[in-house]
Parts: sequence; C-alpha cells; structure tokens
Amino acid sequence: MFPKKKNRWSKWGFATIAALLLLFWGWDHLVGNVFYTFHGRVVTIDQSPISDASVTVVFSSYDFLQIPMMWKSMASTGYSTVLTTDAKGAFTTGISHGDSIRIVSIAKTGFEDHWINVEEWIFVPGLPPKSSRKDADVRTYVLAPLGPSEGNMEGSIQSKVMYVDGRTYCIDLLAQTLEPAPPISGDLIVSLNGFLGPYERKMGRWDWSVKIQCIGDGEFVETSDPVPMKAPESGYRQEFSLVQQPTHRDFDTKDPGWSRSLSRTFYYRSVRRNLYAWIKLQLNSASPWDRIHEGDYKIYFTYNTIGSPNLFRPQDRKRE
Repeated sequence: MFPKKKNRWSKWGFATIAALLLLFWGWDHLVGNVFYTFHGRVVTIDQSPISDASVTVVFSSYDFLQIPMMWKSMASTGYSTVLTTDAKGAFTTGISHGDSIRIVSIAKTGFEDHWINVEEWIFVPGLPPKSSRKDADVRTYVLAPLGPSEGNMEGSIQSKVMYVDGRTYCIDLLAQTLEPAPPISGDLIVSLNGFLGPYERKMGRWDWSVKIQCIGDGEFVETSDPVPMKAPESGYRQEFSLVQQPTHRDFDTKDPGWSRSLSRTFYYRSVRRNLYAWIKLQLNSASPWDRIHEGDYKIYFTYNTIGSPNLFRPQDRKRE
C-alpha cells in the first residue's frame, strides 16, 4: 500500500486565492469603492406611504485600474436603474458596490413628479454616508398629489420696500403686483413696521411687526400644507398680525423666539373676486447690515380663476 500524497496545491492554492482576493479588495478600497446598502422612503404630504413609486437612481464607482490620487479627480463609471417602493413606501439598493449614488427622480401616477437632481450620497470607507445636501440625515421623499386643476394658475410677487415704518401696500394676486396704498385695491393690505434706529443697528436685534388685512369680503386661513391642495370650508378670518420683540437684543446671546423674517402659508377666498388661492408669504423686516431701512416681500401662490376651492398645481406646469 502506497503512502497518500499530500495535496500541497489545496493548501497553497486556497492561500493564494485568499491573498489575491484580499489584494483586490484592498486596492478597490484604496481607490474609493465600498459595499453599501441605501434605504429610502416615499410618502405623500400627510406622511402616508406611497407604494409602486418609481425611483430613478444613478450608481457610480471608481474604476479599478487606476492609480489613486486623492488630490485629483479619478476616473469613475456610472449606470442608471429604477427602483420600486413597496407597500410601506420603502425602497433599497440592496448590497451595492461603488462610491456614491445619485437620486435623480421619483414618480408615481396621480402625484407630481419629484425631481432631485442635486442629491448625491457619497460613501467613504469607515464613515457614515455623506450627502451633498445640508439635510444629510433626511432620506424620506414627499410627493404632492395631483387633483382637479381646471382654472388653476401660478404666480409670484417679489418686491423690496424702502421703508418699513408701517406704510401700507396692496397685493393684487390677479395682477401680480404689490403697490403703495392708497388707493386701496386688490386682495390684501400688508404693513411692515421694523424701523432700525442707531441703537438697534448696533445691538443686532430690534422690535418689528407685520399686519395683513383682507380687502372687501376676502378672508384667509393659515395652513401647514406645503403645496396647494383643496381650500378648507371654515376657519377663515380677515386679519393676521405678528409682533416680534427680542428677549435679548445682543446677537451674541441666543434668542430662539426672535427672527427678522416671517414665512407663513394661507388659503384665501373672495366671492367678490370669484377667487380661491394658496399663498406662501415670505418677508424680511430689515437687514442690520443695510444702510437703509429696507425690507422685502416674496409671495408665491396658486390661484383659481373660476371660483373652485381645488388648488392643486396645474398638471401642465413647467418644471422648476
């Protein structure tokens, strides 16, 4: 009986393969690629999950055959794919390989498409994913539902005012204008009082106030809807006011209850004007760095010209 020969190839072969795999993995890691899994979620504005939404994702990975140069842009390859959300609105890339992914768009029948060309998630070995957006921890995406939009139009008004000393201005949504009053015309009257004296300018915070009044039979109600929906049937009033008085006037001391700007959203209606509107109002009371006592208004709105409370965005609107 002959002695059994040792299978040296089995021993050294597996060791060689393991070493090569480790070498390839190390080099791939060195050029900047990692294995990762990305999770996201798609919901509507009331946080209800949206199933069967199409999420277009572009995967990117650094080319393996190159010399890593951290101070230069390296060659990379990308490809696109479409993921689908499940019953809970969730989607995942599964175990993927590369250095980054870019969420391009999210679409679902009955909802307005969500285009997010600027969002990119970068994966660095040994570190949590880093986003090109400031709100890097946000991985929930919101789609606005479409609805009846006959007669709906969009508009905006942007204007600077030279004096914020309580002077009144008239807002006309149909004409898309903001003009000094009198005469009184249009839909809303707004007055801003935030005059900066030498003391307030030096200290950094100041007292200011804003007052908004409806003209004629117009009335509005504040809302948290981030996009135009159906205007409510009740809860309306004719006036809104806000007073900002800082607890601490020195900018070096925190005062979370004070801000030099205002951002509010309203639904507006007027029988006289046969008008419903969703209005997003943004204003700055003044800037402590300006040499003049200047404020500014930015007003974005969707309005219906046939008296319908359905204020969903027009389905043929241009993409922003």
